[in-house]
Amino acid sequence: NHAFRHSMRDQYEQAVSLYGEALEMYRRVYPADRYPRGHESIAGVLDDLSTIYRYREEFSTAANYARQALAMYESLYPETEYPHGHEMIAFGHGQLGDVHASNERFDEAETHYRTALMMYRAVFPAADYPNGHQDIASVTRELGDLFSAKRDYGTAREYYNEALETFGRLY
Repeated sequence: NHAFRHSMRDQYEQAVSLYGEALEMYRRVYPADRYPRGHESIAGVLDDLSTIYRYREEFSTAANYARQALAMYESLYPETEYPHGHEMIAFGHGQLGDVHASNERFDEAETHYRTALMMYRAVFPAADYPNGHQDIASVTRELGDLFSAKRDYGTAREYYNEALETFGRLY
């Protein structure tokens, strides 16, 4: 889409404008009175806006959009219907972890990454995914990056090795 291409070329203002238009459009197409839990398309645009603001180092705004997206995922996939969680809730935690890690709020990032990892492991259990799952490997790598940034290289190595082993089995 146009907004993504602009964000990838460092044209953040235009990307924000286009994503803003997309968000308005989705909110008209999926109004709260007909979609009281929200809609995954709206949450996706909120995530994209979070990513753009994170790249711009506007961490407060990025965190705000990431929290909105996570709240919508939690509304769409409630624990009563998804007792093991849902991959999009785990994704939302990963996104919020990314924002906090970029802002060097390492403890908050770790909390969200660990929540994402636990949920991905519940949603994609080893019994059903004997080679692992790419989302598990990705968040494990993010934890490696986080511990490396915290200069805890031993823990970072453990996470990197786990991610490497999983990616190796998958690809």
